[in-house]
Amino acid sequence: MPNIWIDGVIREMTEAEIEAWENALAVEETPTEAERIRRLEETKAEQADVDELHEA
Repeated sequence: MPNIWIDGVIREMTEAEIEAWENALAVEETPTEAERIRRLEETKAEQADVDELHEA
């Protein structure tokens, strides 16, 4: 089990602390709504470029 440093003391993390830490990491990796929309718009623009090339 991983260790944690709190107030100068090293101890093993509890299952709840590990779960909270993993959840916090997942939140950091989750894109925001604005970021998802931006990526979608970029993908649409790239697809439009590809479609233009196929039509030419």
